Amino acid sequence: MNKKSQTDTAPLTSQTQNELIQLLLKKNQENKQKELLKKLLKINSEKKAKYRNCQS
Repeated sequence: MNKKSQTDTAPLTSQTQNELIQLLLKKNQENKQKELLKKLLKINSEKKAKYRNCQS
């Protein structure tokens, strides 16, 4: 059997690890912003609907 151990892969350098962490943090931030935007759009549309109902 030809089993691959973890030592077969090149170890991540500290710089590479930092770059990956930065990418993950950036992606996480983008996802949070998207979720926040979705919530704001939902609130906005609910307020518009409420306003329209009050006008009629």
